[in-house]
Amino acid sequence: MDLDTLIRTCAASPAVVPGDPQACLISSLDVISQGAAVGADLIVLPALSLSGASCGSLLNHRMVLDGADRALSSLARKTAHINAYIIAGLPAYGQEGPASMCAVINRGRILDLIPCVDAPSPLLGHAPRATADPGAAGPYSLYRCGSLRFCVLSCAPEHLAWYAPEAVRKGAQLIVAPCCTPIRAGDIARYRSQMIALTKALGCAVLFINGGLGETSSPSIYRSFSCLVECGKELAFQSDSRQPFLLNADVDTDIISAQRTCPVQTPGSFGVGSLTPGSKSRLLRKVERNPFLPSGYTESQEYLEELFSLQSEALAVRIQKTGLHKLILGVSGGVDSTLALLVCAKALDSLGIDRHNLVGVTMPGFGTTDRTYLNSLSLIDNLGAQKKEISIKKSVLQHFDDIQQDPSLHDVTYENAQARERTQILFDLANQTGGLVVGTGDLSEAALGWCTFGGDQLSSFNVNASITKNVARSIIRQQAESKEFFPVREALLDVLDTPVSPELLPPSISGEIHQKTEDILGPYELHEFFLYYFVHYQMAPSKILLYACAAFEETYSPEEIRSTLRIFLQRFFAGQFKRSCSPDSAALCDVALGVPFFTIPSDASCQAMLDELNGAALPF
Repeated sequence: MDLDTLIRTCAASPAVVPGDPQACLISSLDVISQGAAVGADLIVLPALSLSGASCGSLLNHRMVLDGADRALSSLARKTAHINAYIIAGLPAYGQEGPASMCAVINRGRILDLIPCVDAPSPLLGHAPRATADPGAAGPYSLYRCGSLRFCVLSCAPEHLAWYAPEAVRKGAQLIVAPCCTPIRAGDIARYRSQMIALTKALGCAVLFINGGLGETSSPSIYRSFSCLVECGKELAFQSDSRQPFLLNADVDTDIISAQRTCPVQTPGSFGVGSLTPGSKSRLLRKVERNPFLPSGYTESQEYLEELFSLQSEALAVRIQKTGLHKLILGVSGGVDSTLALLVCAKALDSLGIDRHNLVGVTMPGFGTTDRTYLNSLSLIDNLGAQKKEISIKKSVLQHFDDIQQDPSLHDVTYENAQARERTQILFDLANQTGGLVVGTGDLSEAALGWCTFGGDQLSSFNVNASITKNVARSIIRQQAESKEFFPVREALLDVLDTPVSPELLPPSISGEIHQKTEDILGPYELHEFFLYYFVHYQMAPSKILLYACAAFEETYSPEEIRSTLRIFLQRFFAGQFKRSCSPDSAALCDVALGVPFFTIPSDASCQAMLDELNGAALPF
């Protein structure tokens, strides 16, 4: 794996003794050594960590200034063996007198002294305020750490939004923000929210640390807290008013680059520092199992409701634009067609069109089980749609006879002939009634090529193209509890309990589903995870493996994950020709595979990807 893209950061909060740089040095060295022990590439201490911030007029005193200078020299000398950038704050002489500075140290060298960009200097006894021109506030020097470009921006937290855009425009991907400001009730929550919004808007990361341990409580009180926020997501947060602590988390430049929204206009100058990240045996960041959904319950429920609404709205717009008020939908009793059925009903309701204009077609074949068949009929009837049942068995057997296919040979021809016959029926019914064939294929199936070319791959408009299999299940579960679809609640819940299957092979002797998709392909939750990180963040396979092992550590072994990732890569590339001519649909989430959102040659090779994956050591 290319470690250059994964940078381990450490916000180290030492206890200070205000006005005693030597005592502050001892505490600083202790937390720095702890940060080095976890393999940090970047160790950041608060502003004025080598003196304390609550010294008052002592910050201007020569004894404190000279003591802080000696402490800085000693800090650099005693950390020369540590392969990391170390950033520590201290009072020092600037061009206009004493000022709050941040020293950038690497391998025993003091690379730079960066002034706090707030003016006038808080050391002079004034309240900090933002400089009128952020472009003139500081040099915005950039430092390299692997593939990461970072700058040090020391200011009051409420001023970060003022300076950060200029830093990002000059090339910074991570803004290191050491601070030591008094705290009042509500401040910390507000600052965290501001940094989440700021990093999402700019497509960058912020490592913020506020000092406070050991500071005075009069006339103001300090509280130490740290957070790392990356592109609108808080990766880590910690606060403590009594004990020194470290906040350790990994920043990923692949993720930042994929979500960067602010173009680099005037590249900043690079400092002399350039560091190669150290090796990492584990990933220090929380990784959600389903990256397609927000992590919080309330947020995910709101997101699912909005997704369902957008699905319905997209179909409603297509109905209005074409003037075709009949919807033709194949209903199998599976998750995808069930969600599409709900979307169709919702779209017609929003337009004031009777649900009888929705024609639900059930087409029993050789693999259809009683469970899915009965669920199909129940859903169509209870939603007030028009029901049409057309068995495909006779027509497919006739087709087998025409092409001299042995019906006992359950090969790909046996399966695909059924899917293509169903699609022919749907389009012919659409021609008869002047209607639209509504597609049901989901994003997970499209990624894996798990559809029949010229069969269920086709439709007039696909409402599920942006919805993964597991997100579809979540939407159905949510809608099952809604007032609108409560009459079909029991059928919806039974659909969710039914194994995922195309039902193209005969059922077992007991009448149960014999062909289970996840037994063939592997778990959908893994494939959807791979899809998100491969397309949205363009990560290398070895790095996707690392992330997946972190997310599914308690469910699958690293070897199981790697084996399934191989299947994903092989099927993803092999199935591109189906996606290259996919039906119309609306892109509703971060990952869209249809043209023009994602395009690769249909005959592209995945061998280089497989070689990179096979050559990677298993994590953990």
